[in-house]
Parts: sequence; structure tokens; C-alpha cells
Amino acid sequence: FYAANQPLADISEMRVVQGMDAGLYQKLKPLVCALPMTRQQININTLDVTQSVILEALFDPWLSPVQARALLQQRPAKGWEDVDQFLAQPLLADVDERTKKQLKTVLSVDSNYFWLRSDITVNEIELTMNSLIVRMGPQHFSVLWHQTGESE
Repeated sequence: FYAANQPLADISEMRVVQGMDAGLYQKLKPLVCALPMTRQQININTLDVTQSVILEALFDPWLSPVQARALLQQRPAKGWEDVDQFLAQPLLADVDERTKKQLKTVLSVDSNYFWLRSDITVNEIELTMNSLIVRMGPQHFSVLWHQTGESE
């Protein structure tokens, strides 16, 4: 497999990467995001505890697996107000300022892309529709694409 030197259009494209098998694909799938943009940010307010490995990777060697999970479990009920508030957490006290500055470009407390799964029943026929929605402005959203049927 030769890379096309472009972002993934869909997560399922990982299946053709040399060395990828079904087991590895299933492990990586919840950690990968394929969006129609070249620069993405990670919303720390929407990371699930099961995705704590993402924080481990970003904060290596400062954050252990246990600490990464604890950090997400200690998230305020309404989320962190901004990335600075997140970076000020005691568990991140040992991270040097240079690294924190770099990570500010990668981390976010906002989302502009949303995945919508709709289960629809019409005349006893059940359908699943998946849609990728992008925020275009404060009150403006647009559907980038949708598909009918289960996603992988």
C-alpha cells in the first residue's frame, strides 16, 4: 500500500494500510478521526475516559495511563472553560512550558464537526443514517455527507 499523501477521507481507509489487521483496526478505530481538513484539534471536553490513551500520547512521558484516566474523570461537569484551565491541572504540573505552548495548538474546548446517528423506522422498515455535520457559524450548520446503513 502506498499512501496518497492526503488525509483519510473515511476511517475505514485504515484497513488497507500495510500491517493493519482486523484486531488492530478495531483497537485503533475509536481513537481515529477522519475529517475533511488537514489540521485538527482534540476537544478535551469530549474525550471519553476510554480514549485516555490519546492524552497519554500527547503528554508522554509526563502522564501515565492511570493519570490520563484520572484527568478525564476529574473534568468539571460543564467541561474546562479553556485549554489554559486544562493545562493548569495539578496532574500536568510537571509538563514544561514549551510543551504546553505546543499542545495549545492541538487541544481545544470546542467542536465544529459532529457525528449524528439516526435510527429511523418507517412502515416497519428500520434504517440507520449516519451524518457528518459541520458548524459554519454560531447558528449555522451544514451536512457534509450522510450514508444510510450501519457504519463499520
